[in-house]
Amino acid sequence: MVMLVLGLAMAADQVGINIGAALAGIGVAGVAVGFSAQDSLANVIAGFLILLDKPFQLNQWITVGDHYGKGNNITLRSTRIQTVRNTYVVIPNKTIIDTILVNHSHHGATRVDVPIGIAYKENIPRARSVILHAVRGVHGIAAAPEPDVIVTELAASGVNLSVRVWIENAAAERGTYVRVMETCKLALDEAGIEIPYHHLQLFIEKVEDRVWQKALGLLGPPGDGPSSAPAPHSS
Repeated sequence: MVMLVLGLAMAADQVGINIGAALAGIGVAGVAVGFSAQDSLANVIAGFLILLDKPFQLNQWITVGDHYGKGNNITLRSTRIQTVRNTYVVIPNKTIIDTILVNHSHHGATRVDVPIGIAYKENIPRARSVILHAVRGVHGIAAAPEPDVIVTELAASGVNLSVRVWIENAAAERGTYVRVMETCKLALDEAGIEIPYHHLQLFIEKVEDRVWQKALGLLGPPGDGPSSAPAPHSS
């Protein structure tokens, strides 16, 4: 084979073909092909690592970056995920290796944490009792471990709670999340427990007389408006 290549090169040189330029062009093309194949080779190697390491199995529910769904297929180049919207996401195997992967199905039972807020004026034990009574009737909730409600934060506008329930199958995680949230909202409304919204309270402890005088000047002379302005005072 080597002799054949040398013979062709000598023959081409005899007919006036610039062998040096041709070889240089082939070399540049080879480098370009090598760079283009680099990612594909990395994905193939990552595919073998996934098959050996087994971070998940087919039909298990996983999260990779922003993508959540059921592992559908693993090839040498990519991993395919079927999402809850029934879309098909193809992720390069190198991304699977380099990104944090969460396996929701690995240990069987899964805990679902649902955030709920109540106003500061509300009684936490009463709110907890109302929520627990309501969520025990949500379809798919496991009897053990039992649901619980904990305080997670004393936030700016209210007290943040976390309603924690367990399910047997990770496939029901998203559906259980929305059902629990809706059930808690309806139960708290029925019990008259306020769910806060973001707001800002401004407390004025003292207003100097000069500020009142300036404000009255902006309102205009007395009697011009529909009603007379209040007399300045300080508190």
